[in-house]
Parts: sequence; C-alpha cells; structure tokens
Amino acid sequence: MRTRYAIISFFIALTAHAQNWALLNPAYKYNYSNNGSDTITDQVFVTHIDTLGVDSIRYELNEFARPCGTCDPTVYSTSCVWSGQQPILKTGIPHALGNDVVEGGLDWWITVMAGSMLIKPHAAVGTTWTSPLGGLASVYAMDTMTLFGVLDSVKLIAYSGGDSLLLTRSFGMAARWTDPTTPQELVGLDGDLQLGRHVPDAGDYFSHQIGDVLEFAKGGSHEDANCVYYTSGWIKYGCIQRLDLVDTIVLTYRTVEQMDETGFTIPGPPEPCGGGHFSWVDTVAVRIAKGAMMSVHHFNPDLRIGTWPGAFGSSDYLNPSDSMRTWMIVGVDSTGRTTLGTAFDVSLNSNLFCPSDQDSSILLQAQTNWWLSSTFAEGLGLVDEVRGSIIGGSGRHLVGHIINGDTTGVIHSDSYLLSTSDVLHRKTSIDLAPNPASDHLTLLGNNNLGGSWRITATTGQFLSTGVIQQGSPPVIDVSSLLEGMYLLNVTTAQGSSSQRFVIAR
Repeated sequence: MRTRYAIISFFIALTAHAQNWALLNPAYKYNYSNNGSDTITDQVFVTHIDTLGVDSIRYELNEFARPCGTCDPTVYSTSCVWSGQQPILKTGIPHALGNDVVEGGLDWWITVMAGSMLIKPHAAVGTTWTSPLGGLASVYAMDTMTLFGVLDSVKLIAYSGGDSLLLTRSFGMAARWTDPTTPQELVGLDGDLQLGRHVPDAGDYFSHQIGDVLEFAKGGSHEDANCVYYTSGWIKYGCIQRLDLVDTIVLTYRTVEQMDETGFTIPGPPEPCGGGHFSWVDTVAVRIAKGAMMSVHHFNPDLRIGTWPGAFGSSDYLNPSDSMRTWMIVGVDSTGRTTLGTAFDVSLNSNLFCPSDQDSSILLQAQTNWWLSSTFAEGLGLVDEVRGSIIGGSGRHLVGHIINGDTTGVIHSDSYLLSTSDVLHRKTSIDLAPNPASDHLTLLGNNNLGGSWRITATTGQFLSTGVIQQGSPPVIDVSSLLEGMYLLNVTTAQGSSSQRFVIAR
C-alpha cells in the first residue's frame, strides 16, 4: 500500500468545506471497512453531479454488486448453482452513503432505494428533526477525534430507526452503523489526496520498472475437424522501457516464449496426430490507464470494469456480442499485496442475475459459451487468467518474477526457453492417484521444479488449470467434474506430458 500524508495541501483543499460540515467532497473517493479492520470493503465516490437549484446539488454515487443467497424457483427452473459455483448477483446496491446524496443549503439527504435520510450536520447537540427514512433524528453528542493524523470535530447523529452516523467537520461521514456489530468506518481517502488506506488503481497494479521480469506458465487447447491440440509452455516478459504520461503508462516488454503442442485424433480413441516444439522472441507494447477503470491491453484483453470492491461491469471475448457480466473482488494476498479478481463463470448459459429491487432472477445474456476470469496483484499486474469455451481455451499463471532486483519463483534463462534440445524438452512422467478418482487427484511425478497443470475434456473443452509449487506434489480438486474420462496435461521445467484419467463415483 502507498499512503501520502499531505496535511498542508489537505487544509488548503478543504478550507471551504471545513466550515460547512460537508457530508462528502466530490473530489475524493471514500474508503470504508465493515469488518473492524483497515481492510477496504467499500469505496464510495461521485459519478455524476446535477444542479437542482440555487443552493441544491445532487451527487450520484457509484453502486456495487454482491452474490444473492437464493433465486426464485417459481420463476426459473434452472439451478442457481452450477459446477460448485453460485453465479447469482444482485446489482445496483448502494454503499454506505446510499444511491445518491443531495446537498440542499445546510442539509443533506441520503437516498436509499425508495426513501431518504435527512442529515443536519450543522445542528447543535440536542437538536431533533424528522427524517423520512430514519424516523426521529437527533444530534446525540459532539467531541473531537484524530483521523488520518488530523484532530477534528465530530458529531454523533442517532435515528430512531436504528441508524447512527459519526460526522467529522473536515472529512464528512467517518462511520455509519445500521447494525451495531457491522459499522462502516472510514479508513482512507483517494482522489485529489491519498490519506489512510488506498485502493490501488490500474497504474498501481502495473507499476513495472525497467529491468523487472515476469514469467508465466501457459497452456491451452484447440481443435480442427480431425484433431484436438494441447499446448503448454512458458512466456517471459522483461520490461525494457517505461513512459509515464498524464493519464496513461506505456510499458514495453521483450518476450521470450516456448511452446509444446501435441495433437490427438477425434472422435474415437485418441491417437497422436501432429504437434511440435516452438520458441521465439518478440516485443510487446502495453498502454495502461492510470485511472480507476481497467483499460484493455495485452495483460487484460477483455475486461472493462472498475477497480473498486464489488464493481460491476462486462468482459468481452471475440466481439461485443459475447459480452459477459462480472463483478470485482478486492482482497489481500499472503504477502500483503492488494489483489483484484473477477468473480464469475459464464458457461452453458446457466448463470442468473438478480435485479436490484427484488430477489427473483433474470437470465444472463445467452449468446456465448465462453468463460473468463482474471486476477491481478498490486505491483505485479496479471497473476492468473483463464479463457475457455466448449471447444477449447487457454490459461496463463505467474510462476516467477524479478521486481526491483528481487527474484521469486521460477525464472528460466533465455537459452533454456529458446533451446530446441530434445534433452531439455523431453516428456515428463505423470503418476496419478487415485485413478479412477472421485473428488481429488494427487500428482506423484517428479515435479520438484514447479510448473503448471491443465484439465481438458476428451472433446477438447478447457476445464481448469493451476500452478505446481516447487517441492510439493499438488492435490487437484476434481469434485466438480462429472463422471467420465478427462485429460491432464502437466508442464514442468523438464518438459510436458498428458495422461488420461477417469472420474467414477
């Protein structure tokens, strides 16, 4: 995380608002936590401003999506759960400050669904009023507190309906309780200033400098009229140029790529039908927007969505008619990096979405049989990607990196990746147990150097993939697979190989 304390410029920026007890400043993005820690669970910011009158302004706020617990079985017979997933979302959910906020003179209204909550930040202690949504309201107490290193005046406003608000003179709403056990607490500001906890934007995720190196294990499958082809290999990106513009970052990478391809006949018993070993060097230029929206580029070819927790947007694969709805999960990995990942599984047109105002569901756009997912980590960029369909797919997973001179994981030499030696690219043995399997497979072969695995159906459909950690035989979860025969491909530094296995229960 990067935090800036700019107290002098902060007071200059807030001179007008500091005397007004403003509920929010449209120049800021407000980062809240609802779990009692400083982990950001919600980011609230203004998306549109309307002038309603001489002293009345409406601020439209961003919304988010979250999983629904159920769908209405009387409306749709399709199962709400597919392959162990629960791809049901309710969209248009308001954050801690509601759907929008109206500033009218000295008063503020928070709009939540059909009603509104009237807030009087300037009122003295003991003042009461009637709020349309919150019932009777009163200024319960006034005190001081230190927030982001600044000593500030605060007021506690309580509503008979159960809501409580903690307002600060300089920062607006510092906390809201609709349930005493789950307060929304202000833990940071983004925007014109960064104070406290920060939500990384796209520029923070792709902060590579000259000399940084990323290496991915990659694999996939495709087919023609007679054969299904399985590919596996490595691709290494070395940053050779960085250009910081006003609103974008332009990064240039030298890529070194290796690929093995094996073909099997279809239909019928699989027999070898072609393939080979390939390697090459190339250059890739990547243009990344610094703002909150993910731009479309080499490491993010399909995703068009915001980077705040619960952001709802689309992902396009092949063409706009294949657009798929998705939402973002923001978390923290084991090293403390902020992660950003898509959460959806669009397959067989079985996904459902909840509308914003009821619990029944609507069918998702049904012109595609593709599914996509991506995960990004702060300072690293893309760390995992799966793109699949009923006839093929691909995946890539970060297995090593050199950042600021520090090496982590697997980084192959250029000479290894470009070598055509049969010794370097010999097939590696695969031992699976149990086979047939029920809910898991353990890979018992020589995998001490790490690598990746990929499962496909015998028709060529890409199903799942993962990373093999060094020195640890992986246990692969296959509990979501239906009974039948599948193909497991394993790629390590010693080579690649495929083996069939059976799911039987």
